[in-house]
Amino acid sequence: YIAGNTEFTTFKKTVLKVTVEEISEQAGHAAVMWDFLIGFAAIKKMYRSLIIQVFNKLMRVPTWVAAWEAQPTLKEKLQTLHEDLQAALGAQHEVLQKSIAPGVLDSG
Repeated sequence: YIAGNTEFTTFKKTVLKVTVEEISEQAGHAAVMWDFLIGFAAIKKMYRSLIIQVFNKLMRVPTWVAAWEAQPTLKEKLQTLHEDLQAALGAQHEVLQKSIAPGVLDSG
């Protein structure tokens, strides 16, 4: 993930400019991209606000939400992120809120 800056930036620009329908057409890549985004978020603190924007847009796409829910390991990985980031991601969508570590939202 350390060398993922270019990949993330390209993905972010694409996600933020295309429609939900266009993102949905790429649902076959969802599991891999969710995994990449969590791994990238874990080590790239300076990108956190941009990562949150990407999560927000992707969580508007039902096929990507379904891909998230179909991968229990994503929930486990999300729970390894810093509590502040977990709380911010949890605020983006109910499915993400269910994925964060217990007590994260209570610690504010």
